[in-house]
Amino acid sequence: MNEISGSSIFLYSFVAWSVVSLVCMFVNLFILKKALTFRGYSIREMDLTYRKGIILTKYTTLPYSKIQQVNVKQGLFSRIFGFFTIELQDGSQLSEGVVIRGLSMESAEKLRDFIMTKIH
Repeated sequence: MNEISGSSIFLYSFVAWSVVSLVCMFVNLFILKKALTFRGYSIREMDLTYRKGIILTKYTTLPYSKIQQVNVKQGLFSRIFGFFTIELQDGSQLSEGVVIRGLSMESAEKLRDFIMTKIH
């Protein structure tokens, strides 16, 4: 009879989990790339509109007259890769405001300066 030893079972399970992990990693990278490309903002004359989401798309429109605070932040990982985040807060307790991630330093400063001229 053909018996399977304990080391063979370990090898087969290791190979199976490795294949599953690689497939999950490639699927995750594909979805992450799509998720980042499905974010964007539009600067209009009276407001700023932010869009995010792949399947459930969410649009947030924030009039310049409602913006109370503009923050430019850079966390640890963002600092490593050179990205900045802009947080727009409108003073409403029910909304989280608008958070725009992944901007370059020049884009973040230009956007902050533009919004500051619109709200003052």
